[in-house]
Amino acid sequence: MEDESAQNNWGFIHSDFMNDESYELTKQYYAMANFSKFIRPGSSIIIPDNARSVAAYNEDEKQLTLVITNDANDEKALEFDISDFNLNTGSADVYTTSKEKNLESSELKVYTNGFKIDLDKKSITTIVIDDVEK
Repeated sequence: MEDESAQNNWGFIHSDFMNDESYELTKQYYAMANFSKFIRPGSSIIIPDNARSVAAYNEDEKQLTLVITNDANDEKALEFDISDFNLNTGSADVYTTSKEKNLESSELKVYTNGFKIDLDKKSITTIVIDDVEK
């Protein structure tokens, strides 16, 4: 948490410590949440072929999580091969943070061999696939 009177932009949460009891969640808060909210303790980190991605598998939860950053000024389409895993589902939950979105949720169709996803410009996108076995 950071005091607004400091007039810098390092904190995940900003508040005016002197005048009121309100606060604001910053864009950094949501960007960090794309990672920390979904890659949970006990997960094994996997480095995908895409240098702008990280993946994690939580064997206890049977959950595969991918976090993808797109720092380009335009949208980007990517494909991911997840055929090393056995999926017992056909969909994934998607959470996007961009200039206009703060962990906005949507759903993505996934297949046994992988999925395709369109990424917003200047965004961080998290894909969470439940009921996955390695």
